[in-house]
Parts: sequence; C-alpha cells; structure tokens
Amino acid sequence: MIARPLFLMLLTLILAVGYIYCDALMQAKGRDLTNLKNQTAAVERENAALKTEIAKLSSAQRIEEVARRELGMVQAGEADIVYYTAAKATSDSPDSTEKTKSAEGYGIFSVFKRLFPGS
Repeated sequence: MIARPLFLMLLTLILAVGYIYCDALMQAKGRDLTNLKNQTAAVERENAALKTEIAKLSSAQRIEEVARRELGMVQAGEADIVYYTAAKATSDSPDSTEKTKSAEGYGIFSVFKRLFPGS
C-alpha cells in the first residue's frame, strides 16, 4: 500500500524535474536566439554602412580627385587624344602615312614622359 503513493510521488518528482529542465533549456535557447537576432541586425547595419562607403569611394568624381591629388595624374588634353579608325589603310593611300606620322608623338611612352618629366 505504501509503495503506490511513494511511486506516484517519485513519478511526480521526476516529471517536475524533467519539466523544469526542459523549461530551462527553452529559456537558454530563447536567449541564444535573441542574441543571434541582435548580432544579425548589427551585421546587417554594418553591411549597409559598408555598401554606402563602397558607393561613395567608387564614385567617378572621387576616383578622379584621388588620381589627381595622390597620383599626380592630369586630365588628358585635346592634343593628348589620338583617334584611330578601324578601317584598314592601304599602303598606297597618302592619308595613311599622314595619320601614322601625326600619331608618332603620342605613343604611351611619350604620354608618360609628358606627364612625369624627368623619369
């Protein structure tokens, strides 16, 4: 007779401890989930800030400013630009020799020599 109430009390105690343990696990997982959501929000804010910074740093105006200030580059003048046509020039045509002669002073090395004298 005493065994049955003792068994029921022991079963109730085991179930109560199991319930408390599961509840503690659920609360810990809830805290972990909240922390992960906060971290995700922080990373998303940082990502948005980085995207804004990338857009600002990659603007053509800023790149031109850095090229002038830090690299000493200058804007190409009309005399520095050489236009080539895609049409194949024949050796008999007088225009082809004139174009070749006029473009000789505008090779890549001569442009660098004009941009960076003394090098």
